[in-house]
Amino acid sequence: MAPIVSMVILQLLIGSRELFAFEKISPEKLKWKDAKTFCANQNSMLTDPDVITNIEEYWTGAYYASSQWIHIIGCFEDSSVKAVTNRSSIMKNNPNIGLCQLKCYPLEAFAVKSNRCLCLNGLPPKEGSSSSNNCPIQCNDTHTDVYLQDCGGVSHYNVYRTTRTAEKCIYKCQVIRCVQNKDETIQPVFCLRGFKKTCTEPTASYSGTLETTGWKNSLRLCKEKGAYLLGNISINNASAACKIINNPRPEFTWIGILRQPVLVGGEDDFEDIIEGNVLQCQKCSNGRCDFTKDCNDKAFAVCKQNSEEVSMTKFSTQTATESYAESERSDLNSKIITSNQSGKKYKHYTYFLFELRLM
Repeated sequence: MAPIVSMVILQLLIGSRELFAFEKISPEKLKWKDAKTFCANQNSMLTDPDVITNIEEYWTGAYYASSQWIHIIGCFEDSSVKAVTNRSSIMKNNPNIGLCQLKCYPLEAFAVKSNRCLCLNGLPPKEGSSSSNNCPIQCNDTHTDVYLQDCGGVSHYNVYRTTRTAEKCIYKCQVIRCVQNKDETIQPVFCLRGFKKTCTEPTASYSGTLETTGWKNSLRLCKEKGAYLLGNISINNASAACKIINNPRPEFTWIGILRQPVLVGGEDDFEDIIEGNVLQCQKCSNGRCDFTKDCNDKAFAVCKQNSEEVSMTKFSTQTATESYAESERSDLNSKIITSNQSGKKYKHYTYFLFELRLM
């Protein structure tokens, strides 16, 4: 019988890096994509950003990719959304709207409430729609180019729809111009430009005679009236979209359709769906982890431990200190990317409670 060494390690590490023997490391520095391949060949994945090692410079499995076009549909009651649900999942790592979109591929409609993602067979009935005031939960993603973070409410889901294009992403938002019988246009522009807005209040209408502002602020102004930017339209049929807008304008106005960065990490990996459209990948060096656009730079690949080599078990009897340690580690995992994103040097509070099986 293989010997078993039981270990209970409670460590407080500040600024130090340690490497455990069961982690696999590339013999040389690699590009991020090659580092992923190295770990895949080890039947593993790149390490999480909160794993502490003594490697000076290494890649993690966290990255930002581009979403496909996200259409804002609205805030809907739980029952109306569940009636059209195909499947559901929990977003354990960094819940965000774009991540739910990826999880639901190839289904187009999806819904988000906190860290729960529902993939829908179609849009819920209009009778289940509600004021935006019933969907106050915000997903916690601090990327500067994430403009849409509405993630449901206590008894409501935010519902979205996807339009897929082969276009490589620059973060963009959509505007519409309605000129009767001619030059009706929907087109993408940079989200910080100043336009007026088209809200859903209670039916789609031009709004904001005086306001000229960016996309994110326009969404906020619509939500102050219990509405959203109009998103339930086709980006490929401007004429049909203009027909449902009351008081259309011969000038460009914001609508509720955009693409934005998606934070992917942990056990999730959608590179086959993203098709190489990675915007930033995460590299750790000198005690801190940051996202970089240069994924062709080189660093070591540090792979997660193989589950066949290490068995993580919870002891039947735990002291109060051990229980507290587990709680703290769980809380850290939910916040580590946010703290890293700030660019500040952070403290590691890492707790290990496991049974190491030596083969």
